[in-house]
Amino acid sequence: RADLVTGFSMTFTLGLAVGSALTSTLKRWVSHRKIISFMLALAGIASLGLQICAPANLALMFVLQTLSGIALGTIATLTFAMYADTADYNALKTGKRATAMTYSMIMFARKIGGAGAAALLGWAMSSTGYVANAQASTHLVDNIRLMIGLVPAVCLFAGIGIIWFYDLNADKITRLRKALAEA
Repeated sequence: RADLVTGFSMTFTLGLAVGSALTSTLKRWVSHRKIISFMLALAGIASLGLQICAPANLALMFVLQTLSGIALGTIATLTFAMYADTADYNALKTGKRATAMTYSMIMFARKIGGAGAAALLGWAMSSTGYVANAQASTHLVDNIRLMIGLVPAVCLFAGIGIIWFYDLNADKITRLRKALAEA
């Protein structure tokens, strides 16, 4: 329903803001890796929920969209702090400060990833029969549900495995910053 698009998008955006605001509080008690793992799982479950949710259950869809926003807002905020930790780690290992280059490369990769995702989404939509301003077929609606449900959930759950390779915990970061200050 076209009349719900703005509200659905705003719900997600408000969730992003809440997630971002929660990050500093969560960081006091839980490691970056555990927070991100939990939030990836939450977003994955919410994505699967959106796929299996009955179309008439609008309230549940809005709740799931809000939970996705909270999870992804937390992840987005926390990853920026992790970029700084990674840049510091690089400086200690190489003896050269490359913080600006680190951030530049990360932002470039994010932009390439976003462009690639948009291209894949456009390709997927056109290959499943999407035509602007036309009535959507059942086949198209099922494919759209896959693109907002199962596909992101698989990627989010895969992210849980990937984040466990990040081993800069609070103790290592404290030692790292102390070593950098002494250098």
